Amino acid sequence: FHGAWLVRQEPPTDLPEQVVGSDAWFEDGIHLLGYELVKTDLAPGDTVSLHVYWQPARQLQNDFSTFVQVIGSAGVVGQDDIAHRSSRYLPGEIRVDLYSFPLLLHTPPGEYRVVTGFYLAGDGGWKRLRVGESDNLNLTSIRVNPGREPAATLHPMSHHFANGLRLTGLDYDRSISGQTRLYLHWRRADAALVEMGPWKSRFAGPTLVRLTSDGGLVAQGSLSNLGAGSTAILALDVPDGLEEVSLSIVGPDGQPVARLGPWHLRVGADLKPSLPDKRARYVPLGREMAFIGFSRLPEMTRPGQEVWLRPRFLSLRPLTADYSVSVGLARRDLGWEQKADGTPALGAIPTLKWLRGWLVEDPHSLTLADSAPSGLATTTLTVYDAFTLEPLHVLDERLVREGMGVQLELDLLPVE
Repeated sequence: FHGAWLVRQEPPTDLPEQVVGSDAWFEDGIHLLGYELVKTDLAPGDTVSLHVYWQPARQLQNDFSTFVQVIGSAGVVGQDDIAHRSSRYLPGEIRVDLYSFPLLLHTPPGEYRVVTGFYLAGDGGWKRLRVGESDNLNLTSIRVNPGREPAATLHPMSHHFANGLRLTGLDYDRSISGQTRLYLHWRRADAALVEMGPWKSRFAGPTLVRLTSDGGLVAQGSLSNLGAGSTAILALDVPDGLEEVSLSIVGPDGQPVARLGPWHLRVGADLKPSLPDKRARYVPLGREMAFIGFSRLPEMTRPGQEVWLRPRFLSLRPLTADYSVSVGLARRDLGWEQKADGTPALGAIPTLKWLRGWLVEDPHSLTLADSAPSGLATTTLTVYDAFTLEPLHVLDERLVREGMGVQLELDLLPVE
């Protein structure tokens, strides 16, 4: 029951035995006492589950928020925040923050730091509290391993390379103005397939993936040395306006890796994936599904009029939770919002039935109030667990930086 058995009538005054102790002091008299990390070995998309224990040493004058981040050489690959009414907390009472958030699907394998901290949000932005000489506290580290199963893709393919890598899919997202994101789905062949015959793997070590246009480099990224049968997603961003890019890979020795054709014979030509010429979406929501855009979004609507919003989803794996979808229209500048919630496909296809690769369109009817303001309204989309009400996290760090941690706000609809 998601920790409900831990509810007490009085604040706790001692720590459980399994807690890793800490003695860090933040500004304003906040004492961090320890943490409990459920799992230290994870894969991309897995959930980080962490308890953090802290207490105010004196009466706090502000309502602080807390955060946890997973940080590595690739930057922040997972984050969660909790807002507190800390000005009402009793001095000395122990607070327990439960963080549960997934890692980005394109998290590179490696070692990552888990850090936490406190910040004060206001009209002028936010300010982190200092702990010693830093604005965050390093708690522990985790290991991210390569993926075990490939995520579903809208564009499956099978392109083999001489080092045992296979490009299994390619997806596009143009949610951010001025750029197109390419999600490249990779898989290392099983050892039995590459250790025999003329296509035996000749390379070991990290691989550099390069995207060029008209001979110029537009994006590149590194793939770690994947083990046999493991998978990885590489996200590369290229500028808008390109009609075509060329994809090639380079081995750890700096030499190009040949692409393999029929019967695994070597062919020298680079791949030339065509870029989308219109709006494209591929926004992972947790590791459960990807939002792939609205179908037939109306050109405009009016107050008092019925409007149909039809989000489309791609199931990334077989789902075992019952999720509800909330869609709506909002005017943040005026504080107005109207939503419609429900089970996907008008209740006909609950997510408990979804299998990997399913495409599901989810129509919602929304009758705007007569008082709906005119102007450009923003579409809103949230997917949440129908039992716990916990929303799925948006696994696109670019959108998270714009404030879309659990709710997407991507498309505009005129209201006249």
